[in-house]
Amino acid sequence: DTAIRMSTMEVSRLAARIDVPVYVLMPATALERATASTERAGITELARRTGGEAFVVTTPAEGVAATRAIASDLHHQYLMAFASDGAPGWHALDVRVKKHAATLLVRARTGYDAGARNDIPHTAPHGAGAD
Repeated sequence: DTAIRMSTMEVSRLAARIDVPVYVLMPATALERATASTERAGITELARRTGGEAFVVTTPAEGVAATRAIASDLHHQYLMAFASDGAPGWHALDVRVKKHAATLLVRARTGYDAGARNDIPHTAPHGAGAD
């Protein structure tokens, strides 16, 4: 979408508000993979914050493995619900398991933003102008 420009943090907050886990496949050359990237770090943080994951892939086989990992995550996910105290702002979450902690991998969103739902940006359809 080129109709709106948002920072990685703004996109991360938006995704957390609408409760969407973000999974990202980032194609890269072996050299790019070995080099630190601020953009890649921001995208990885976006995925982590929403309970998803980011994968840097350099070969078709890595792409297949990453896709399988995403499918497995989605197939084995659980939904937890709780009531917020209603206080606005970011609320950190820490999800843990008591039994089998050594053999289970727990990946969850890092928190939620209790901001108003009407502050989520909306964009006009492509080509529609503002009056």
